[in-house]
Amino acid sequence: MRTNLLRTAALTAALLGGVAFATAQTVEPKKHEDMIKSDSGKAGKEEPSAHTPTAPPENAAFWNGALVVPGAPANTDTVPAKHSAKNDADDKLPTWGYAFKHLNGAQRRAIYQSVKKEEPRAPDATAAIGVEVPPTVNLMALPSEVTAQIPETKSYRYVTTQTKVLLVNPLHRVVVEVLE
Repeated sequence: MRTNLLRTAALTAALLGGVAFATAQTVEPKKHEDMIKSDSGKAGKEEPSAHTPTAPPENAAFWNGALVVPGAPANTDTVPAKHSAKNDADDKLPTWGYAFKHLNGAQRRAIYQSVKKEEPRAPDATAAIGVEVPPTVNLMALPSEVTAQIPETKSYRYVTTQTKVLLVNPLHRVVVEVLE
């Protein structure tokens, strides 16, 4: 009998304590409305990010994700895409496209000029990075002048469309670069 009384008292105390705790946590409706209310036309003007400085502080080592100490390389791959147009473009590039993203304009032109005279063998629909070239399309080896000048192209093949030259990974038959 005594244990039942003790158990009932403990349960009652826990129940009343829980109710008291829950009522202490409720938000007054007026306060809640004030928290979510904003004046029309002022949206974003008082946000903390609206007051961010536009230049790095004098003693900053990093600014917008980039190293800003003297002698640091500019526009590296570690800068967030929202602060670097180059990295933003790289983020949108399919993984297959990284094989030749480092080629400069002269190298791209050299490859294009050396093979563009070939008769088109692939449909224009295959002219995008990451697209699989049909097995019926014959892939050609790049000319030796090109592979001597740009050695990393040696293991790749090419195919031409009406207006483009496609560099293809021959193992998977996937387009890794589109030259125009």
